[in-house]
Amino acid sequence: MAVQAKDRLLLSAIKLGQRDGWSRLTVADVLQDSGVARRSLYTHFPGGAKEITVAAVETAADWITAVVERACQEPSATALATFVEHWKHVLESSDFELGCPVAAAATSRPQHPEAAALAAHAFTEWESQITAALVRDGAGPDAARRLGTVSVACVEGAVIQCVAARSCVPLEIIHDHLQSVIVTALA
Repeated sequence: MAVQAKDRLLLSAIKLGQRDGWSRLTVADVLQDSGVARRSLYTHFPGGAKEITVAAVETAADWITAVVERACQEPSATALATFVEHWKHVLESSDFELGCPVAAAATSRPQHPEAAALAAHAFTEWESQITAALVRDGAGPDAARRLGTVSVACVEGAVIQCVAARSCVPLEIIHDHLQSVIVTALA
């Protein structure tokens, strides 16, 4: 099944946002990367770069939310490992070129306030899912809430460090540390 023009545009925009940040996204770059005709872009995204940025961030946030949701169906310690492995795969398969498109959106508030708001919502959703899984597995609500926030902040920060260092070591370190914190919270 061929990928439709709108999906190719979104996939290209996500990749470019992951690699270069959303404030640098241009229609010309999306068109070149996707191979889609200019009229198709404006058919699907008449608002140009701003509109495709918001749609791409929303799509990427939904994808990552689904990863977190699936991971949180597992025991909490396994869920963390699943989420870390997801990011290790993204980083290694892109030769450390692609980071988190949602984190990139969070830092683009001056140019793309709607995309930054989507990032804030996604982070809150991920924290809530992790918190619920921790409570389900026996952590107290306050400890679970704090650990949900710390987990998202640590993983997202580690992804940024991994891109900079071109190594998964930061993710491996936070995984080991968070794993021990989760075990303690569940004891």
